[in-house]
Amino acid sequence: MTIVVPPPDFDLPPDALPPARGGWDHVPLPAPVPVVAHNWPAGTRPLVTVLCHTYNHGRFIGETIDGILSQETTFPVQVIVHDDASTDGTAAIVRGHAERHPGLVVAVLHQENAFSRGIHPWLPALARGRYLAQCDGDDRWIRADKLERQVALLEADPLCVLVGARAYIWREGDACPYAIAPDSTPAEAATLPPAAYLERRHLPPTSTRVWRTAFFDRIRSALPGDVGAYDLGQALYTIAAGLRGEAAIRLHDAVVTRHRKHAGGIYTGATSRWHVDFLARITTALVPFFPPGRHRHRLALEAAGWLAERSSLAPELPALERMRWALHAGRLSRHAPLALLRTEARFAKHFLLPLLTKPRRRSPQAALPGGDGRGDTAAVRHA
Repeated sequence: MTIVVPPPDFDLPPDALPPARGGWDHVPLPAPVPVVAHNWPAGTRPLVTVLCHTYNHGRFIGETIDGILSQETTFPVQVIVHDDASTDGTAAIVRGHAERHPGLVVAVLHQENAFSRGIHPWLPALARGRYLAQCDGDDRWIRADKLERQVALLEADPLCVLVGARAYIWREGDACPYAIAPDSTPAEAATLPPAAYLERRHLPPTSTRVWRTAFFDRIRSALPGDVGAYDLGQALYTIAAGLRGEAAIRLHDAVVTRHRKHAGGIYTGATSRWHVDFLARITTALVPFFPPGRHRHRLALEAAGWLAERSSLAPELPALERMRWALHAGRLSRHAPLALLRTEARFAKHFLLPLLTKPRRRSPQAALPGGDGRGDTAAVRHA
């Protein structure tokens, strides 16, 4: 099925798809079967909805959808692929999969780009599943039992609202492009408390996550503007709910996804200023949901660390922006002076120190014979 969304109707009404009948009362298959081979009775409600956002992922989207369709499950699945007015042929690939799998794949095609207007259509409004799995349009699921295993963890624990897993991180253009994230040990993965997920090394990548749909809808209603549309806002809200004892997060100890980092990615291709504003906006919105005291302090410190990582890769970030973020981090905590000192210490380590120790380049005139009395030696030293 294909849904074409003309401007200005960027947000999708829940009735864009026929209403689902009944509850999740399917009889599980005796053994997992590829979802493309499923033959459920008409009107069967899917247990899992897979949501895939894509934009100009023509190089990857076919492989992404193939990875989703290769899942082997004992339960019905719905796949929604949203293209935000790509210009590289992505929409045609998505439409083709919807035509070949009409009862399984739903293509949502915007005719005008919504993201560039600051609009984030809420595609979970179309979800019919009790659980919601995410997969970005430039990633690929690499284990056929991914959904089956993660849904089993959700079914076993009513308090669990999110199950993540590990991913291969592939960095385009790197000589050694692969890493694994999160890098928690198996023992850690089984016992991580909610606060531990504030550390980036424990936070599961977006395309590994499977949610309870009802909780995902709660994120949308609780967070303002576009904050709930970003994966970081979703994760921080869930961590805060865990700290309040209202939710649990589980980490499946398996590598299930290949996550690509490339110049066309939303985060990878963004400017350092965008990262500053993005982190400030999201953390400011999430502060009220964190219990007062040390947990808000921890949020401030971790957010400062995330920005410090970006700053070390983007030395053009103005000092004024760094100071603005440091003051913002201090305001997040009741221990404002301590937060401010620790935040600036992180910037000094990741940002200022590399700049201070970097050899200074001389002016072009100094590299010319007679420019500073040392001829070509300056040019050789700083080449």
